[in-house]
Amino acid sequence: MTLCHKRTDLQAQAFEYLYPRVILTPEERGDAADQALLHYWKDVKKDLNKLIKSGFESQSQEAKLVKKLETLSQKAQQEVISLKIRMRLIGEMFQFLDCLALIKEITQVMMAAAHSDDERMTLATCFEQSPYNGYLKQFAREIYREVGDDEAYLASRLPNMNAAEDYYDLALFYRDKDNLKKAVEIAEQGLAIRYGSKQELRIFLAEYALNHEADRQRYLQLLYENMQERFSLQSYITFEAYCSPSEWLEYEPGILKRLESQSVYTRLPIYLHRQEKEIALALLLDHSGGTVFPEGKLLEYAQSLEADFPKEIRSLYQGIVQNDRFNTGRPAYTKQAKLTVRIREIYLNHLKEPAKWDQFRRELKHRHLAKSAYQAVFTDWVYDWTKL
Repeated sequence: MTLCHKRTDLQAQAFEYLYPRVILTPEERGDAADQALLHYWKDVKKDLNKLIKSGFESQSQEAKLVKKLETLSQKAQQEVISLKIRMRLIGEMFQFLDCLALIKEITQVMMAAAHSDDERMTLATCFEQSPYNGYLKQFAREIYREVGDDEAYLASRLPNMNAAEDYYDLALFYRDKDNLKKAVEIAEQGLAIRYGSKQELRIFLAEYALNHEADRQRYLQLLYENMQERFSLQSYITFEAYCSPSEWLEYEPGILKRLESQSVYTRLPIYLHRQEKEIALALLLDHSGGTVFPEGKLLEYAQSLEADFPKEIRSLYQGIVQNDRFNTGRPAYTKQAKLTVRIREIYLNHLKEPAKWDQFRRELKHRHLAKSAYQAVFTDWVYDWTKL
């Protein structure tokens, strides 16, 4: 205890360790929880400042900080945390509200630290008055709805109806108030708005059309529009699952026609899903040339076609590996070495041509014999590179 009074950081750690292991008085339990929260916040604040200073360069560090903020939120919810400490935490977190990359996680900690309705309403007022209120008003409205202050919610919501997401939020408000007719009216208005994503609005209206109007045609049309807004393999599979076999036959021609205008990254996985591998191969070969090394996603699609078209994919890989424009330093050598591993796989396991693999690797090694870094990288990656 003498040591802990001199070192508050040790006191927090000691209390947090002892908390579940020894019997404490209510006052001691409160002190332990307070000190543990402050200690953890001190650690989070240090990481937060460091990440802001670096300009959020490290995605791994950002992911770790997100998890720490989630843990901090759980600690702040404890009933034994004193009002003084919770207000201190909220006050210190206000200085980080300009950190837009983590604003959701930061505000969730603040909302967790506000335990009573009065505290949460005070926090909502602060969010409304913040210079960053464009982002924070939605959190204020979340508090108003949880507390049940409809007047405050509508006063904040109605003047800010600019995007489809705003109409979805208001539609949910009326739905939760058992005014489904008004909710549907608001959702329909949202579909006419120019800005924002209408995905959630369409799902809301589609469920209403199916469950309350028995209008399956309207239901499928709304879901079809959702698929078109974010065309991807996942949206394609999702919409197909909504349809009966006869309904899918009706929509499929239009989907395939629209697919022709999509990017290669949208088209390839759908063609592969449909087992239209020859179309996928032609598309892949058409987009894998150029002056830059093909992106990893394209090479993933190529690998999925190796068993069906070993000669074509081998030729594709060889053309990339032998392209002198890509021989620029160790990172490029590593990419080429990884691709050479795939060439070896095709020669040995798909084509059963070990002699041709020997010939190819000898020619490739001889061609770059003077590049010591190239040879070192290929020795690390290609299993039998040195057995020449």
